Amino acid sequence: MYKYSAELLNTEPENTKYVDQFNNSNDLIKNWYHIHYNTSPITVEQKRISKLNHIYDSGKLPLSGHGLEMAFGFGESIYVLLNWYKNITMDAFDFNPLLSKIIPFIKDLYDQKINDMWIGDSQKITKPDNYYDFINSCSFFEHLPEEVYWNTIKETIRGRKPGKYLGCYLDKGKNYGEHIRCVPIEQTKKELQSIGFLCINDYIYQKPK
Repeated sequence: MYKYSAELLNTEPENTKYVDQFNNSNDLIKNWYHIHYNTSPITVEQKRISKLNHIYDSGKLPLSGHGLEMAFGFGESIYVLLNWYKNITMDAFDFNPLLSKIIPFIKDLYDQKINDMWIGDSQKITKPDNYYDFINSCSFFEHLPEEVYWNTIKETIRGRKPGKYLGCYLDKGKNYGEHIRCVPIEQTKKELQSIGFLCINDYIYQKPK
């Protein structure tokens, strides 16, 4: 099983391949969001839009207020969501210390729309109960070992206001590399519902009012 550690995350090929190319926020856009994803004709931005469309229907879901991005990576979801929704603000965290270099570049792109960004533990979100209006998780839960996954989804229900959204997209397919928990959508639905979420569709969940 893939074991997470600071040493492994700092030498993970996908991260180390790109992170040194970013020296400012313009580099982040030029050398990541608008490049083609591996050898495919679709850009990183387009690939993330495709995933987030499953949750937010191209920005038609009525999202508002202050949200949390779980595992910001190179900021792809933040980039898309803050362009779709002009009146939201966000916090964001990641568990990979290598990505601390990206924090000032993402904050620079969005000025006052990013309130707080940090490297931390998804099992212990450092905010009060009922703090967020929405939480976004795109291609994140499949990276978590079983115990960490359960603790993390419990944190997402603790951290959201009553009636507010959790958007959750999971990459499908077999477990590989750092993807260690790839499960069917139906299983995820049952798991999220078992701790109190209301399922709106396969990818969007609500905390009971």
